[in-house]
Amino acid sequence: MLCDANIDVGKIPASCSGILQPSDVSPLFRAAKTKLRNMLLKHLVGDNPVVEKNIMKVFDNLEVKYNLSIGSGQKKKATKACIGIAGYSWI
Repeated sequence: MLCDANIDVGKIPASCSGILQPSDVSPLFRAAKTKLRNMLLKHLVGDNPVVEKNIMKVFDNLEVKYNLSIGSGQKKKATKACIGIAGYSWI
C-alpha cells in the first residue's frame, strides 16, 4: 500500500538525527532537555532519601562481600556520584 503511494519506509542511524532533525541540536531544545534532566535529578533522585539509602546499602553489601573497609565519607561521595550519573542517563 505504501509502495503504491511512492512512500519509502526506513530507519536512519541515530548519528544522523542531528542533521535530519535540527530541533535535536537547537539551543532551545537543548535547554529544555537540560532543565528536565535537572528537575528529574533533583526531585526524583537527588532529594529522595530512599534512593540514597538503597545505594548506601549496596556499598554496605560490597564491604561485607569483598571484606572491604569503606569510610562513611567515601560512601556518601560515591552515592552522590551514582545519583549524578543516573540523572544523565534518564534523558
